[in-house]
Amino acid sequence: MVKDERTDWTRHFLKRNKELTLRFSENLKRCRADVNDEVINAYFDNLAINMTNIPPKNVVNYDETNLTDDPGNQRIIVRKGCKHPSRILDASKTSTSAGDGSLLPIYVVYKSKNLYPEWIQGGPPGTCYGRSDSGWFDGDIFED
Repeated sequence: MVKDERTDWTRHFLKRNKELTLRFSENLKRCRADVNDEVINAYFDNLAINMTNIPPKNVVNYDETNLTDDPGNQRIIVRKGCKHPSRILDASKTSTSAGDGSLLPIYVVYKSKNLYPEWIQGGPPGTCYGRSDSGWFDGDIFED
């Protein structure tokens, strides 16, 4: 079947099924698809226990900007009115966080087993560098 025949078939299928429409899907990691009210409530219950006796001045929140390597969205057929159709993937986009370093120094995390000297040359002054197997902040990087 060539592409034109598939496009034709889809167009005719949607014409016959007025309750359906084409929408771009949102990529969703499989582990995030399993989140429900119970998981969210358990998170905040656990957070409340762990924040006991921690003064507010010791809590730091920061904002970040993500530069993404997006695997792309696909158009999928969904029921009309579906606001956030999602495509569950075993992996989703990679994100690179960036900030201006005004509150905390810029911290670059590489997804790697090693941190090579040439990777830390030429960055903005005061930038810190680290590595993790996942490319995400972990406990060691947080403490660093």
